[in-house]
Amino acid sequence: MITFKKNNMSELKNSMTKAIILQREVNKRMRYYKLSVMRNLFGEYIFICEYGSMCAKKPTQRLEFYFSSYTDAYKSLEKKYMQKYKRGYRLLLGV
Repeated sequence: MITFKKNNMSELKNSMTKAIILQREVNKRMRYYKLSVMRNLFGEYIFICEYGSMCAKKPTQRLEFYFSSYTDAYKSLEKKYMQKYKRGYRLLLGV
């Protein structure tokens, strides 16, 4: 497993990670966030944010944000990662 610290986003960026999964326990239930960046057929970059309960079959919500450059999409991923880190989510997996 890859471990990243709060102030070590450069390590996350340099590892060419395109998806990360964060988890947190809330009221004795495991919650997760999956943050990923991918490219579509039209050359746009999509930042995808899925979240929900670990015991649910489907995610509670899936949000997609479209960007013209990878840098912008990745900045959005970094921002969301830091928001969730501050809320108590910890890195489970980086792919």
